[in-house]
Amino acid sequence: MTHASGPAVLHAPESVAACPRAAGAYAVVLRLPDAVAVPVPRPGGTLPAGLYVYLGAANGPGGLRARLRRHVLGGNRRHWHLDYLRPEAAVVAIAAQPGGSECAWTGALLDGLDATAPLARFGSSDCRRCPAHLLRLPEDTAAAKVARLGDAAAQYHVNA
Repeated sequence: MTHASGPAVLHAPESVAACPRAAGAYAVVLRLPDAVAVPVPRPGGTLPAGLYVYLGAANGPGGLRARLRRHVLGGNRRHWHLDYLRPEAAVVAIAAQPGGSECAWTGALLDGLDATAPLARFGSSDCRRCPAHLLRLPEDTAAAKVARLGDAAAQYHVNA
């Protein structure tokens, strides 16, 4: 199934209110200043300091804006894998792609960058196609390149 999607638009974290309310895929670019141990997915593991991107889908009420606001501002309880990492990481940028696919975007980043999945199944416990939805990026990766590869993700065919 090919998903019709709009362009991936890059935003500064403080401008999350400008994100669309449509359903789609998103990317949260994070800087982890120090290594951190996370208990999820079981058995957990340690993520080294560095630059990361977390890919997700927002299909519920409020769409991309609501989900990105939750990830940027945090929440009262841990619900997603990212909630275990987020207090230790600084959000560098966010990108939203109405109608996009998190799995296609993950594939584009793995193929288009020297990205790695340092902790298997992180962010993708409900996905059987991707090694993880949290990827470690090369240090010199610009957030704009993450968004551009989201646009290129349309070439990746994802079976829903």
